[in-house]
Amino acid sequence: MSDVRPPITLSGRYADVGPNAVELARALIRVDTSNPPGRETVAATVLKEWLAAHGVESELVGPDPDRRNLVA
Repeated sequence: MSDVRPPITLSGRYADVGPNAVELARALIRVDTSNPPGRETVAATVLKEWLAAHGVESELVGPDPDRRNLVA
């Protein structure tokens, strides 16, 4: 199986989204958040780091360390 991905072309209302959003979506899709057990903290951390790189403050909250929520 080839590792080569076809180029992504965005059109219509998504044309201005750009490659950053596509890469963020790919990173989030790679995270296994299947339930059970969930492990949403890993996905929330990916998004938290992306937001921080774009100047947005956020924090992870919640009682279960494996199932934290992101607040931005």
